[in-house]
Amino acid sequence: MQTSMKQVVARHPITALVVIVFSIAYPAMFLVALATHRVIPGGDLIERLPFAPDELAGLLLTAFALLPAAVFVTWAADGRAGVRQLFRRAVRWRFPLRYWLLALTAIPVLTVAAGLLLGDTWRPDDPVRLIPVQLGQLLINLLLVNLWEETAWAGVVQTRLEQRHSAVVAGLITAVPFGLVHWPLAFIGDFTLTSVLVALPAYVLLGTLVRPLGGLVMRGAGGSVLAFALLHTVFNRTNNPNGIVAAVLHGSAYQIGILTVLLLLTVTVALAQRDVIAFIRRHPHAFFLIVFSTLGQAAAFVPVIAHRVYGADWNIELYLILPTLLFLLLPALVITRIARGADGLRELARSMVRFRVHPAWYLLPLVAVPALTLLTALPAPSGVTAAEAATAYVTVFLPALAFQFLTTNLWEETVWTGFFQGPLQDRFGPWRAVLLTTPFFALQHLSLVFGGTFGQGLAQFGLILVAAFFTRVLLGWIYQRTRSVALAGLVHAAANAAGIALVPQLFRQPGGGGTALLLLGLVVILTTLAASAVTTRKGLRHA
Repeated sequence: MQTSMKQVVARHPITALVVIVFSIAYPAMFLVALATHRVIPGGDLIERLPFAPDELAGLLLTAFALLPAAVFVTWAADGRAGVRQLFRRAVRWRFPLRYWLLALTAIPVLTVAAGLLLGDTWRPDDPVRLIPVQLGQLLINLLLVNLWEETAWAGVVQTRLEQRHSAVVAGLITAVPFGLVHWPLAFIGDFTLTSVLVALPAYVLLGTLVRPLGGLVMRGAGGSVLAFALLHTVFNRTNNPNGIVAAVLHGSAYQIGILTVLLLLTVTVALAQRDVIAFIRRHPHAFFLIVFSTLGQAAAFVPVIAHRVYGADWNIELYLILPTLLFLLLPALVITRIARGADGLRELARSMVRFRVHPAWYLLPLVAVPALTLLTALPAPSGVTAAEAATAYVTVFLPALAFQFLTTNLWEETVWTGFFQGPLQDRFGPWRAVLLTTPFFALQHLSLVFGGTFGQGLAQFGLILVAAFFTRVLLGWIYQRTRSVALAGLVHAAANAAGIALVPQLFRQPGGGGTALLLLGLVVILTTLAASAVTTRKGLRHA
């Protein structure tokens, strides 16, 4: 039986480690959570310990789950020699100086700079005690937890994944169990249903940002797990409310800045090691989504943070122009050049300026979208005269259409239609491309739903998701028929212009151009289904 178990572990070491870790860690960590909330005995004992309950849970995770599992799996797969090699890597301190500097200083220094740029103020609490206190905390965390934690995650899981994948992909895969195993920490201390639900993807997201960078550092440091553990510890001390950055900055904008810093460092190190180019060529859309989900979302949430933290009221809609250009359009163009070469970039550029389509297509943005927006607006448009509507159309709608198109929607649809949905449509077909594009297109607008309660935000995002589906159906159909990103952008801009400018001008109330796109998308679906049914019936008759 023992030999059989060893053989199974040797054949599936990564799966075995994950199963063992979760089987031990979750019960142990949830016991700590239950004790701290006085559900089971032991809360008084935990309070008398010299460390916080979450630190106790972390120690249990490392000492009784991660490290024993790493040793057992390595012994089963590689024997005693493999275990010795694993521990040698854990204490390997001889690696290039640049990786020492990267692991120890890059994240805190750049995060401080990002925090200052985002509005935090320089205000060290106690400059004299800052370095010795933070250095002491760093050493304690490294030697008690992070070094042995990374002996398992970096030394076993990520290293073995790198035998089949690049360092970046191995880091992204490892981030999932790495993030999930920390979830019980969200139940320690005060928590709500919302907080624990948000914590689960948040842990995974942080893992996807830290682990690719750590893998690149470990590879550059000759396989040193110590280098990875140092980076991990410094990240924790940088992101901690009582950590390095919080001790010198007043404000919380740096917590958004650190996401940008991690991504920039990962891309920079990967470029230096030539790893990211290969990843982009193999997975262009995945790399784009990494940039969009981190840098793009961080930039989009700056006005939300400015309002929540500093009470500043920024126009979110206008502010989104900058993230659209920097974190949607620019990455899409760079990725296209790397993945598809100069020819692919020229093809995308031609679709951006392809205005030579049949004139009937222009009835969509110039007539159908504004007309449907007015017809679905409340109060009913019967109270507006034809002359007033015509005047508003010329003086308000058309200028707003040009502004929306040139500042946002042309570039937005260059990304979502020309770069993302179009190639997916050619590869997988229109419906699968719509389903793949819709959630990410909706997430681009996530910052717009913040401001109310969690339930209100969830309901608003649900409406955005529905509207996004029908919008992608309509714009995907337009692109399939015309190969014109320009026309797709014009239709999108017409909906925004009608909702933002035309309806308020005529009815003195906010409008919603998304309704027109939803209805037109529904028409496309019904027409497609009807045409498919007719074709099927004809085929059956001929058969």
